[in-house]
Amino acid sequence: MRESESDFGVVPMPKASDAQKDYAIHVQANVGSMLCFPRSAAQNAERIGQVMEDMAYISYRDVMPAYMDKCIDGKAIRDKESLVCLEIIRSSYYCDLGFMCQQMQIDILSLMRAYVTNNVADYASLLKKAQKGLETRIANLGKSFAD
Repeated sequence: MRESESDFGVVPMPKASDAQKDYAIHVQANVGSMLCFPRSAAQNAERIGQVMEDMAYISYRDVMPAYMDKCIDGKAIRDKESLVCLEIIRSSYYCDLGFMCQQMQIDILSLMRAYVTNNVADYASLLKKAQKGLETRIANLGKSFAD
């Protein structure tokens, strides 16, 4: 867009209503990254986790603001309002656990989508029926991560 002659701006997804306190920007969690470590590092799992968490924090605190300042401001963004909107977006995103689990055969979202698509009014009782199977899949997923 940098070379485009058309004018453009960046805005966050609108709030659902004036009653919504903060913006909420959904991030496609399956487009992120993953870190894998060999089983031989298992005895250091807690330390590895802490280092990864610290690196993520430092990236959020130092790298992203520097990127915004050097690469976005004045280069990819044409106006200060869009830069403010990018900061709103950056500070408001979240990952949906239901969406993430969809990729792991825990089909909560598919169930909900089918209920809405088929105009099912009694979805709470249908979810209750599916609960045991979903909980088993979640437990198995947790076990596979623990292993």
